[in-house]
Amino acid sequence: MTVHALTQKINQLTENKEFALALLLVKQHPHYQENYMFNDAYATLLYCTNQFTEARKIISFNIELIFKQSANTTALLSSYYLKSLCYLAENNTVKSQDYLNKCLRLSANYPELHKQFQQLLRL
Repeated sequence: MTVHALTQKINQLTENKEFALALLLVKQHPHYQENYMFNDAYATLLYCTNQFTEARKIISFNIELIFKQSANTTALLSSYYLKSLCYLAENNTVKSQDYLNKCLRLSANYPELHKQFQQLLRL
């Protein structure tokens, strides 16, 4: 299975709350953890199963990977936003806002997205 197909499957299973099967697929393919899309799906799965600390570790690794691979802005925004959600779930509003601010700065060239991050920071 290609990394793209596997990532889509993990995301689909996560959306359908089939967490055990999604986690099984992740564990069967550790060699894909050098792919930022795979890691995004994995971190999202961890977030959805309330494993916030582990999700943050994957996201931190993913952010480094995104910088090394010169990946697109969307990938970095996704990682920052998910990390913000993890901190928020852990009641760490200061760090959550820090990552939302990073999203805000990074989304400056995307007016609609930028507006959404501004609204989140006002809540």
